[in-house]
Amino acid sequence: LIDARMKQGRQYLLWLAFVTLCFAYNAIVIPLRCSFFVQDASNSFYWFIFDYLCDLVYILDMVLVKCRLQIVQSGITITDLPTLRKHYLKSWLFKTDLLSLLPLDLLYILPSLRFKSTLRLPRMLKITSFWELFALADSACKNPFILRIGKLYSYVVYMIHCNACIYYLLSFWIGIGSNVFLYDGCGNAYLRCFYFATKLGISIGNNPDPTNVIECIYMICCWMMGTFAFAMLLGQCCESIAIQIYDIISTANKIRDEFKHAMDSAIQLCKQFDVPKELQEKVRQWFTYTWKEQKILNESTILNKLPTNLQIDMTISVNYAMLQKVELFQECEKGLLRDLVLKLQSVVYLPGDFVCRKNEVGREMYIVSKGVLLVYGGVDGNQLLSTLHEGSVFGEISRRTISWLFNAVCAEERRLL
Repeated sequence: LIDARMKQGRQYLLWLAFVTLCFAYNAIVIPLRCSFFVQDASNSFYWFIFDYLCDLVYILDMVLVKCRLQIVQSGITITDLPTLRKHYLKSWLFKTDLLSLLPLDLLYILPSLRFKSTLRLPRMLKITSFWELFALADSACKNPFILRIGKLYSYVVYMIHCNACIYYLLSFWIGIGSNVFLYDGCGNAYLRCFYFATKLGISIGNNPDPTNVIECIYMICCWMMGTFAFAMLLGQCCESIAIQIYDIISTANKIRDEFKHAMDSAIQLCKQFDVPKELQEKVRQWFTYTWKEQKILNESTILNKLPTNLQIDMTISVNYAMLQKVELFQECEKGLLRDLVLKLQSVVYLPGDFVCRKNEVGREMYIVSKGVLLVYGGVDGNQLLSTLHEGSVFGEISRRTISWLFNAVCAEERRLL
């Protein structure tokens, strides 16, 4: 089974990219062979090999992949193969895939239709795989704006490719080299026509004037196509850049405004209760220091919006490495740590603050996550006794044995149950 909805479904994305490559072959080669007449009896065998290899990929995509994609119905993931196959057969995607494999190639047996690549035009209906690939890649890509611009750029290049094919057909129909506007027959036909179609599309000037009505209509269509392509690319680029800048600025301003509002409210409360200036300055320093270190005041307000399982997973991913450094927890199983890790709360102390004092009743255990703690004692309390670094533990509960800790956690769980 293949789950196309998952970003980590790389196998399906790779297969989809392979199918898209086959579609790109048909999309490029069919107009090329229809206009430049590069297919004849001498090379048809090689063209047929690539054609029918792409057809085989189309068939495998229908039979082995698309009918096995997992779907979600009423919030339940469906993995039953008959159900998945039935769902695919009823979808519009199956009808499009089926039409893309119409065996019009059988008409090659008719002398008047021999080597007519227009019979393979239904293969272009496989563009659904191209759209699906970019949709999935857009949701999985870290920077989707670049991907979207690349998609639009591929549209523009393909329009120029088709325009070059039309220009050569127009020159062939009127007469190659019959006037200055048409292809003169010199050099590589495709490169010359592609170059001229690009010049017409982007309207850079210095182009020969059309000499008849058909050439005028063709030139007008080229100008309209170029204007549309330029507007599409410019609009997407400007929109992508504007969205990125807006997201960055709005997010930064929103978080900063919330921080300033909280700090101003705290300072206003201190002034309302006539708190000493020194303590007010300390409150201000705490807000500033917390913002500098964490860019957030209360991480629990964000975690509480997540489901419990996600809270546990996120907290473990952040704090598990720190708990492993603590000697008290090095022999613990991960299941016990999952229960303990939710009890941890981040606390920020300013440089010079007292975390606890001698003879105070200990009700908490502290783990040094970042920074250094100095332990002072002695007769006057100014003698440096020890230095606690990251991973150090102190507090009342750190004196207990790990077996007592395990029993306490189990007893708490039983009380909760």
